[in-house]
Amino acid sequence: MNEEIKQTPSSPEIRDKIDHLLKDARKHIDIIEFHEKMVVFAEKIRENNPDYQRYRCYHRLIGSTLHEGPDIIEGDFEGKCSIVGFLEGVLKTETGNI
Repeated sequence: MNEEIKQTPSSPEIRDKIDHLLKDARKHIDIIEFHEKMVVFAEKIRENNPDYQRYRCYHRLIGSTLHEGPDIIEGDFEGKCSIVGFLEGVLKTETGNI
């Protein structure tokens, strides 16, 4: 696959932000409701990003283990598939703030 991979820059801040948002979501949103929204969003990612399994943030979102390797992508997805954007949106909708 020689297509260019679009991702946000890799940085510890992105990973930390995702972890922080996940923690807040689990704290403020009913776990079943959050899980249902996450599953729908994860499906959108799979449909729009054939290389989704290479993204560390995807595995953080769904709670799976990522096998380490040289082809791991550290950044977030762009646009409508951004995990940070999804989490911020869910928190804003459910709590009124981020």
